[in-house]
Amino acid sequence: MLTIDMVIQPHPAPRRRLDPDRSPRALFVLEERYPAGEGPWHQHRRAQLMYASEGVLTVRTHAGWWVVPPNRAVWLPGGTAHRVSSRSGFWLRTLYVRPRLVQLPERCRVVAVDALSRELLVAASAFGDRYRPASPEARLLRVLVDRLPFLSTAPLQVPMPKGPRLAALVTALTLAPEDPRTMAQLAAANGLTERTLSRRFLRETGLTFGRWRQHLRLLTALEWLGAGHGVTRAALEVGYQDVSAFITAFKATLGTTPARYFGAVSSTPPLTPLRGSG
Repeated sequence: MLTIDMVIQPHPAPRRRLDPDRSPRALFVLEERYPAGEGPWHQHRRAQLMYASEGVLTVRTHAGWWVVPPNRAVWLPGGTAHRVSSRSGFWLRTLYVRPRLVQLPERCRVVAVDALSRELLVAASAFGDRYRPASPEARLLRVLVDRLPFLSTAPLQVPMPKGPRLAALVTALTLAPEDPRTMAQLAAANGLTERTLSRRFLRETGLTFGRWRQHLRLLTALEWLGAGHGVTRAALEVGYQDVSAFITAFKATLGTTPARYFGAVSSTPPLTPLRGSG
């Protein structure tokens, strides 16, 4: 039986700093390991699939932010300004796709990476953009792109309100998700009625305030868990006083318990300084 390993001869992972928009190749995967920290705002003309082999990264755009745990990936359309951060080191494999090469999603989303797509990403990251057209490596990348529409979407987004009136409130809550104030108290503190706040949140984010806040707390908890902290610490940091209530909410949203969610373990390559990652 013919396997990927028999077709693609392994090469050392590329170590040079490559500007993804300058490569002559239409498709390629780059692999790098980053320490904890936050990169600068930046963008690429190419679309990107950013896959977290290890660690939990947060990808922020002007429309919202997405949390990407291990074995998940975030899709970014070309030209999307974004920044990447993590509370711990992370191992990133990024697929870059030339604009209009294939029909792909027009909005950011987190997807679950299946076993086949994961192995294709790993194999493609071994040779980066150093391959010949019409070669086995090029065919491998085409198979990877063909798999993208079949990856299921994961509910790991916190949408940001579109209007400026809610900006102060949202900024304060993202910095302190454990804030215990009720919606009525938060509305009054920001010069709004509870009814106005509720109506604007639903209109500008597509979620009720309560659902939005739950997403914020759960995804922030994912960051804490990904940094190696225990379930109790993560629950308390985001405002849950009852750990069992946190686990119930986590399972209802993500389909499993925190311990099982982080069951996969990956090996770690050398660190690369965080400089405009992704």
